[in-house]
Amino acid sequence: MAGKHHVIIGGGTAGYNAIRTLRQLGSTDDITLVSAEEPYSRMVLPYVLEQGITEGH
Repeated sequence: MAGKHHVIIGGGTAGYNAIRTLRQLGSTDDITLVSAEEPYSRMVLPYVLEQGITEGH
């Protein structure tokens, strides 16, 4: 029997947590994340918001 294929809509916190939870529960099913957002580094976002890093970096 083929595994399931999960489609997660939205790349925000809820989408991330859905994927993380599936993996923590041992799922090896395929996962597709659908998001309209452009890729960006969420780790750098707080520094950008504090104006510590300019867009050119």
